[in-house]
Amino acid sequence: MNKKIISFVLTLFCLLFISGKSFAFSLFEDKGVDKGKWEVIETELTEERERAKAHLLPDGNVLIFGGSGMRFMQNTVDIFNPKQNKIIKTIPIYTDNDFLCSDCYNTISLKNGDVYLVYRVIKKYNHNKDPRGDYIAKIFDSKTYTFRDVKAAEKMSNFHELVLIKDGNILLLQHTPNTSYIYDIKKDEYRTINTFEDFWKGMIFYLENGDFIVFRGEDKRYLFKDYKFYEYKKELPTEFSTIQLDDENYLTLKAEHDCTTGYIVNIKEGKKIPVLNKINRTWVANPHYPKLVLLDNKNVLILGIYAEAQVEGARRKYTTHIYNLEKNRFYQISNPPLFINIATEAVKLQNGDILFVGGQLEKKMEIYKYKH
Repeated sequence: MNKKIISFVLTLFCLLFISGKSFAFSLFEDKGVDKGKWEVIETELTEERERAKAHLLPDGNVLIFGGSGMRFMQNTVDIFNPKQNKIIKTIPIYTDNDFLCSDCYNTISLKNGDVYLVYRVIKKYNHNKDPRGDYIAKIFDSKTYTFRDVKAAEKMSNFHELVLIKDGNILLLQHTPNTSYIYDIKKDEYRTINTFEDFWKGMIFYLENGDFIVFRGEDKRYLFKDYKFYEYKKELPTEFSTIQLDDENYLTLKAEHDCTTGYIVNIKEGKKIPVLNKINRTWVANPHYPKLVLLDNKNVLILGIYAEAQVEGARRKYTTHIYNLEKNRFYQISNPPLFINIATEAVKLQNGDILFVGGQLEKKMEIYKYKH
């Protein structure tokens, strides 16, 4: 047979094989999962703000508060405008005579769009005498962009969680042996409540009627209803990284030896449904647990899982995935510009994009968006 004919036949066969393979892959490729894209915002924060807090304001801007280089700093908040992609305003929060204790603060958005801030300050002139300082509370007015002083609880600890109650007041949960409180915003008053021993931060699962379940550890569950806690005896298993999906379901991830697995739990039926596939490799110790962000009630963004086994001295590599509830599967997507861990603040903007604030110490503090 002529060599040219043989060459032509072989070439045609290869093309048909490749196109057939591509066609076969296209049949299995999932077109229904939006993998999004990353955008680095070319702006600078006024300070290093690792472990910052951020809140969406009613006008679409974002309040950025706190953060640290593990030292006393920040006496200002930044206002970020997502449309202009820049910091448009920096507002002082307290006097230059005070230090903000960088790891002792918390914030929560209120129903009217204002933001409640509680933080520990240390007087410069009294630092040696009283290194612990005092807790101060303020409310940021989202209409006037000003702060007003409010009362702080009498006994505050470094370990506390703020939860918005359905009537608009705030539950301030603290670690034992500290007292927990209800803060009445209109009256500017705190009152103690019955609580449970050894509270530690876990998932807060909001029920359809506005009550919620507090998850503590692997097996302790408490229902908050009518300003009281009740032991919740239904078995609801969780791992460390857990996120609420809707009124009935949550996703929890489990670190195996060489992979990450997950399952969905339905709180009404108590059913545990494994995710159909797994993520190769896993994570190790805090603070490198993955960051979970709810994009909508069908998709969760999962950031910060190790892509390969850790070798001593080697630079860690991470992967980014989406979990899709409808298909009950993980899908790998492109990685963000910088590593995001569980402490990186994430805010859902009015258009559905996710704003990430911060970075890692000794690296550039960046703001970036995930466009979904």
